[in-house]
Amino acid sequence: MSAMQHPDFFTESEYLRFIFAFLETYGERAERRKKTYDQKVSESLKHYNSNNPDQFNDLTFNIENLKFLERKLKDIEKARSIPYFARIDFTPGDTKEEEKLYIGKMMLTRDDSTHEILIVDWRAPIASLYYEGRLGESKYVCEEGEITGELTLKRQFEIRDKNLAAITDMDITTDDSFLKAALSRGADNRLKDIVTTIQAEQNQIIRAGLYKNLVVQGAAGGGKTTIALHRIAYLLYAYQNKINPAQIMIIAPSKFFISYISEVLPDLGVEFIQQTTFEDFVTSFIKIPFEVFKPSEILSNLIESGNFGDNFTVCSNLKSSLKFRDIVCDYAQAVISRLIPISDFSIEGFVILRATVIKELFVKDYAFLNVARRIAKLKAMLEFQLKNKKPEIIAHVEKIYDTRREQIKRKMKEDSPQRREKIIALLNERDAKLEEIKKQCKKAVKEYMKQINPLTPLQYYLKLFSKPVLLQTLSNGIFTESEVESITSTTVGILKSGKISTDDLAPVLYLQHVFEGIGGIENVLQVVIDEAQDFGYYQLWVLQYIMKNSYFSIFGDLAQGIYSFKGVTAWKDVSQIYEGFGKDIIEYEIVQSYRTTKEIMDAANAVIKFLPAGIPPARSVLRYGAAVNIYEMPSQREIAAAIDERIEGLYHKNYKSFAIICKTLSECEKFKKLLKNEVKVITGKESDFSGNVLLVPIYLAKGLEFDYVCVADASAENYSENALDVKLLYIAMTRAMHELVIFSLGEKTLLLKNL
Repeated sequence: MSAMQHPDFFTESEYLRFIFAFLETYGERAERRKKTYDQKVSESLKHYNSNNPDQFNDLTFNIENLKFLERKLKDIEKARSIPYFARIDFTPGDTKEEEKLYIGKMMLTRDDSTHEILIVDWRAPIASLYYEGRLGESKYVCEEGEITGELTLKRQFEIRDKNLAAITDMDITTDDSFLKAALSRGADNRLKDIVTTIQAEQNQIIRAGLYKNLVVQGAAGGGKTTIALHRIAYLLYAYQNKINPAQIMIIAPSKFFISYISEVLPDLGVEFIQQTTFEDFVTSFIKIPFEVFKPSEILSNLIESGNFGDNFTVCSNLKSSLKFRDIVCDYAQAVISRLIPISDFSIEGFVILRATVIKELFVKDYAFLNVARRIAKLKAMLEFQLKNKKPEIIAHVEKIYDTRREQIKRKMKEDSPQRREKIIALLNERDAKLEEIKKQCKKAVKEYMKQINPLTPLQYYLKLFSKPVLLQTLSNGIFTESEVESITSTTVGILKSGKISTDDLAPVLYLQHVFEGIGGIENVLQVVIDEAQDFGYYQLWVLQYIMKNSYFSIFGDLAQGIYSFKGVTAWKDVSQIYEGFGKDIIEYEIVQSYRTTKEIMDAANAVIKFLPAGIPPARSVLRYGAAVNIYEMPSQREIAAAIDERIEGLYHKNYKSFAIICKTLSECEKFKKLLKNEVKVITGKESDFSGNVLLVPIYLAKGLEFDYVCVADASAENYSENALDVKLLYIAMTRAMHELVIFSLGEKTLLLKNL
């Protein structure tokens, strides 16, 4: 409804004007206070005396206040354009006093002492009434428990240029006009937040507790990535005394993707979150003198060649499995058990510690430590034992020589120069022996420990492939001879080319943890993994293994699992991984798609039906748009000309992003040469998401969205009915928010036969 037509337009306009005026004065006060604390901190640092505890306390206090005010000023700056987006009226059952609550991205109070709330943060417990509550009797959960009462109003606002543009009151029969309006807006080169339109099913995932493991199966356009980022913002708000940004890690599919999502968290008031890819995560701990051969390269080769049974994919499948994990685990234990020398730790034949005891300590008693720490602990143990035994050894040697001296005296009863000479020689020999023992004691532990000389984790891993017989022996029937040969030959071939596969990183990370340990991750409490369907089971297992105290929020879509040769095929298998660590996991499913129009989603669902049963089709929000048009053309040049026309037509539409999606990178390069318009080709090596018109290979388009999408060539020759082609075409089609056009070089694929 137009704002001016609403009966409460005047009242709401007055409140909005009050808020803007309040923000202005509030901001001025905060700025003045910030300057004061700036000066205090500056003066304290100039005259700081580390031996003065009062100065330290004052400096700490002033710095904390300064940080608080800096955050407040950032919040105020964001709120100056849209301070809030909704209002709820709620009467708690215990008080019977109606509360009128305006909801925004930040909390705003009238006065720091009274804490009268002018705007409620969207993450506050009571705000869930806006996202999930129905008019009438309703409830929400907070620290005090479950609060029940009556929800009498749910109101949405659209604020433009500091004025009310629209007011919409929601009730049980409301339509999704506000959501549709938000979804109809253009997409630029960054993902945006959705705090104004979070849906009930999304809200439940966002507000799942801190100490929960989640697996979220989400349809294309279901908002998986956005939900994940809003969940992070919620956790930092709701559990601010238990978690800080440094304790959260996002593992994304690529640097390019990280750039795409880069603005969401700052918009939500969250900074300093660790964002990385699996490859960068591993190589931050382990120096790997190879270029990483990424799954996208394997997939690209697979798509180009069409050889689904080649050694690369077979090897990737095997090394990403939990079977290979078992082999590497056994290998590590075998290496550890052979690190201990077979000789006893002894001095002059005097056994200080038996080799069997040392091995028992090293392999079993110290099993909770990594090998480097086991070695240090064993060294300390040997030093301790030697220190305790040294007096006993010396006493033992002295006793031997005392006995020999008595024997001389008994044999030579009469004192004589000869007897004295023999005794003196014996005592000199004893003293020399004792001196030698003391010298040996000083270096005995060091000499013994020299025999324990482990290789680096990477060296151990590479050694695993040095001889097929080694892997075959360790496999013990887990892999066939041909599978062992495939793994060995393919891995060696990749290594000789100066590369190492991403699939090798999980076992290397495991070995690093076992042999040398991994520092800097002990405090990570929450890990968010996006596009998790493309992770291998071994990757998911090793992340939980090395971060045992972390909780994982895993987001993915099996319908987009284009790395099926190595990735997740069933979420129940992922759940079993976490259950293996004694952790419960909650599974969610999002079947609603919020990205695309009904026309686009219906067309994509017609394609996904070619997959085996088990993956439910996505349901689109009833937002209608242009029909999906398919054009069969005789040449790539004519397709390029048709795409050029559509690029030029963008200037007459309110679209901010346009993607030409090809099956392969080489196809992208061909169209780049044919197109007249300036278009950027995405190769996967980019660290920044930029450019309004892009040429993107499908396997790099996952997770992205564009206003307008052209599928460059959906011909029968390009797309067969195999599962990979079905998923690739489905991904390409579901990148479009508003318009989708499909071209075909000659006859279109059978996957589009019903369109």
